[in-house]
Amino acid sequence: MASRGDGVDKSTWWDRHELMFGHHHRSRAGQSPGDEVVRFPDGSKATTVDDRADFDEWPPPRPEGPILRRNGGGGGSGDDRFVSSSWSLWLWPLPPPEPFEFAVEWPLYEVPLTFTELDGAAIAAAAGRAQPYWP
Repeated sequence: MASRGDGVDKSTWWDRHELMFGHHHRSRAGQSPGDEVVRFPDGSKATTVDDRADFDEWPPPRPEGPILRRNGGGGGSGDDRFVSSSWSLWLWPLPPPEPFEFAVEWPLYEVPLTFTELDGAAIAAAAGRAQPYWP
């Protein structure tokens, strides 16, 4: 969710809106609405800054190192003062069953670097209940 706030003209607002919620999140010469980072307990990290390429083969090759990618989103609505939408993140490998950090920073919307601790045990338990989608 983002709010235009005071001091942001309509043209800048719609440019930000397109960059954040458009089909190509990095469509403008290296600009990004923000970045997300996962830091594992062993110090390794995955970030959306990496912007690794899609794989054309199925199943894809096993990635090297941790990966955090933005996936599709949706559910957007708004006007020239307010917008709300979402997208999902894909993380590989699964985090260990212990707490780890998720960080987000979105300078475009003046969101400072913010850390949140996530429960790796809850994520590992949920992954253990997952079922294959295709038989």
